[in-house]
Amino acid sequence: MSFLAVQSQASIEKFYEIGGRLLAFQFSDEVAARVAREFIEGMYFTPIDAPATRAARFVHCTVNIFQGDPPPLPPGCQTFEVPRGLCHTKGDEHFLDIDESRIAVSTATSRLVSVWLGATAHARHPVAIVNTLSYAVQAALRRGGLYVLHAAGVVEPVTGTGMIVVGNSNSGKSSLTIRLAGAGWRYLSDDMLVLAEENGMAEAWALRRIFSVSSSSLANSGLTALGDALGAPVNSDPSKRKLEPRISFPGSFVESCRPRVLLFPTLTGEASSRIEKLSSGEAMAQLIRQCPWASYDASTAREHLRVLGLMAKQSISYKLYAGLDLLEDSTRAPQLLASCLEQ
Repeated sequence: MSFLAVQSQASIEKFYEIGGRLLAFQFSDEVAARVAREFIEGMYFTPIDAPATRAARFVHCTVNIFQGDPPPLPPGCQTFEVPRGLCHTKGDEHFLDIDESRIAVSTATSRLVSVWLGATAHARHPVAIVNTLSYAVQAALRRGGLYVLHAAGVVEPVTGTGMIVVGNSNSGKSSLTIRLAGAGWRYLSDDMLVLAEENGMAEAWALRRIFSVSSSSLANSGLTALGDALGAPVNSDPSKRKLEPRISFPGSFVESCRPRVLLFPTLTGEASSRIEKLSSGEAMAQLIRQCPWASYDASTAREHLRVLGLMAKQSISYKLYAGLDLLEDSTRAPQLLASCLEQ
């Protein structure tokens, strides 16, 4: 059976919009839909409830989610390791074996991503499901011209300047976002955004709804009445807990921004923080390191790199060597980062 012939097997269809792009999710049955629902609802996808949607609007990508065994891989694939599994490539298509589930990603023009959820206990673990669906949804977004960046997004309240904080896990993104939002800055997300070109400029949209925070992120943050905002431990990292930002920072969410400042933080353990200005080329090199699929996904790589280049070009970029002062004094981050907007 061809990977591209499985769309007709789906019996349930839902539509979601983000960044002006429309995604169709098709499920083989209610079980597959239920397994995926929590992941989808954790993202800033807007449900589109219209039976005639597929006929009335262009669908940028369709994601099929099935249970059961996938078709065999096509012959002649090249294979390399990716986090949590393997990627098999053949031409502009690629196939991912992630946590005992499989994903088939078509070319950009075919606009189809298919997922076979494994039946093993490992494959059905919540962390494994999140990992599998993350790969699938990110591939679908790329086919719609939206490129995922692991970064926080904030907006300075007076000037409306958009700042993107780019870094790996435990680089301080959530700590900075919490302190800035507590000082009145608006927020998109503490960890996950999507980028696209809009009118010749790079634009960023919020993707993940819930903040993922550690005890060090919350310590000395000025958030004293967490109440219902602080939730259960994060499945993929029990050392962190879920934080509902709309409760902690009511009225501060903003759906999108045009980046004007890029910040690349690293935690130093030193007493004081310092900032170093980066060239556009240095910022682009940092962005490429954070976005491996700008190279791996041959079908979308050119446009992916172009959008990253637009953002590097339109922004002033800095390396932030984050010291203990940012964690110990909740007013330090707004003071320090406001200086980046003045240059």
